[in-house]
Amino acid sequence: MLFPLLQGKNKFTKHLFFIGLISLSLYPSHTKFYIYWSAYFAIGILYTCKIKSLISAKTFIAYNLFAAFVVINHQGLNDYIIGIFTLFLIHQYPNFKNHIGDFFGKISYSLYLIHSIIGAALINFLSKRFNLPYQKLLVISLGFIISIVFAYFFWKLIEHPTHKLAKRLKK
Repeated sequence: MLFPLLQGKNKFTKHLFFIGLISLSLYPSHTKFYIYWSAYFAIGILYTCKIKSLISAKTFIAYNLFAAFVVINHQGLNDYIIGIFTLFLIHQYPNFKNHIGDFFGKISYSLYLIHSIIGAALINFLSKRFNLPYQKLLVISLGFIISIVFAYFFWKLIEHPTHKLAKRLKK
């Protein structure tokens, strides 16, 4: 939604975007909310902007240092290392494809929107009725599977047709 701001020539807008995005992580929030993880998103967006030559090397380094500081102090060094390692793998294998990854890539936004409403609610509801360890594992697995199924249908019925419509309107 805000990515078009980064494609323009206005440097002030880009700086404001990155400062705001990284700083959102400093706002006290629950780990389930986007705000808590916004500095991670900033690192990925900075990488994408640098690859697409939308920002200078100085801007890339400066805001990555700021994001690193925020993530390390807010979430911890281990979390930062995991994030950087993931980005390193993406950079090293840009053409890596597999069917499972493609599927989850397609439904990822829908899964993000639905998992706490459908999956977590189901797990919360059923976990009070099943107490044995193997039962809890089954409940969590069921919540995961149901979330994926709902996310797929959400993607198929809403998200995918909307993307097609947007492409047609863009022409």
